[in-house]
Amino acid sequence: MRALLGTLAAAALAVAFAAPANAQLNTNANGTYGQVSLHTGFEPDPRTASVTAGGNLDASSVVNSTCTGHIAARPDYTVQYVAGSTFPLIISTTSEADTTLVVRAPNGSWSCDDDGGSNLNALVRFAHPSSGRYQIWVGTFGEETAPATLNISEVSGGQSASSGEGPDISLPPTYGAVTLRSGFTPDPYNANVTAGGGLDAQNANSSCTGHIASAPDYQLNWTAGSGSLPLIISATSQADTTLVINDANGNWICNDDGDGQGLNPVVRIEHPASGRYDIYVGTFGTDTAPAALHISELHAGGPGGGGNGGSADAGQPDFSAAPTYGSVNLHAGFTPDPYTHSITAGGSLSASSVGSQCVGHIARAPDFRVNWTAGSGSRPLIFSVNSSADTTLVINDAQGNWRCDDDSGNGNLNPSISIDHPASGQYDVWVGTFGENTAPSTLNVSELYSR
Repeated sequence: MRALLGTLAAAALAVAFAAPANAQLNTNANGTYGQVSLHTGFEPDPRTASVTAGGNLDASSVVNSTCTGHIAARPDYTVQYVAGSTFPLIISTTSEADTTLVVRAPNGSWSCDDDGGSNLNALVRFAHPSSGRYQIWVGTFGEETAPATLNISEVSGGQSASSGEGPDISLPPTYGAVTLRSGFTPDPYNANVTAGGGLDAQNANSSCTGHIASAPDYQLNWTAGSGSLPLIISATSQADTTLVINDANGNWICNDDGDGQGLNPVVRIEHPASGRYDIYVGTFGTDTAPAALHISELHAGGPGGGGNGGSADAGQPDFSAAPTYGSVNLHAGFTPDPYTHSITAGGSLSASSVGSQCVGHIARAPDFRVNWTAGSGSRPLIFSVNSSADTTLVINDAQGNWRCDDDSGNGNLNPSISIDHPASGQYDVWVGTFGENTAPSTLNVSELYSR
């Protein structure tokens, strides 16, 4: 029996020493260079820490064969993280040396990377992070230690400002920010920026082109809807511009000449996630240039989707401007029908600026706006004009389409536009004149007939 007990004791001792390889790592200790508690949505983002990368342990031996580099026994940094349901958690390094990452997640799983960031920097991305403690080791591919910066972010796998290389989304946007919700009006939202800067856009992502600033030019805080509308971000300029966007999931998205309208860029995001979009407008060359930024769910470019923008200087009507003669909220089945309103037709812009099918002269701002709530019936929505002059109609409908007419109305030279199955939303109406003179007119809105 004593011999049997001795055998069992020896076996137990052998099991005790047959510890996993990563027992050489002190996974319970807090980080040598600090620790931080972060809640999803934290600011500033990225959160950075200075560390000394490297150590005397081979990561492939003490963690697993997928890991590379040399690391210390104790974690370099500890992150206590409270996760949300929207953002990823992105851990990356910036250094003059070839760095690696080893990360132990709250569930005990290991993630490793060598060159997933820019240059020879490492990046580990948790698409759906869990709450809990993340233990982080920053290694070096060689055996020597090296100074490095550790970056913790929910929006960027790029560089922090301290790297001096890539764009820094933690900086405030230079030209402003806007909070928009799916279905926003007026659409597009327009902002003026100066395109270009001193950074090579490839420092954000190798697929990007042009020169951009370090700080974002504009920031969009987006709330997605349940529909299928895309998010379309574009720029218009006399210069050759580019777009660089860090989206709500932390991805870099870039475009150069995507709209087929000269040298203007377009980024179209299908099923856009809620969150923050940091937008850089670049120039293909090294010079800066004035540009207009457009955010839309309907089309690229300014009003009408044209590639030349939507300001008066571009010679196009601007439905972001307040209507000159007022607005009305109408619901299907409204009474009295027709709704009528007096306006002055005409203006200094050519209606053909929104489409070759449009004629006449119109104003820059809409003459009138109808906020429409559709019903379940089959009645059309009919716009018409009465005037002693030769008038025209230009309408931007609730789905962003331009509709025009010259002489389809009743009598003389009056226009009429009938929209079958009209969608709920905003209808911006311009009443033009075929000649260059203005003229008194009456706008009619009806579900029954053209006046």
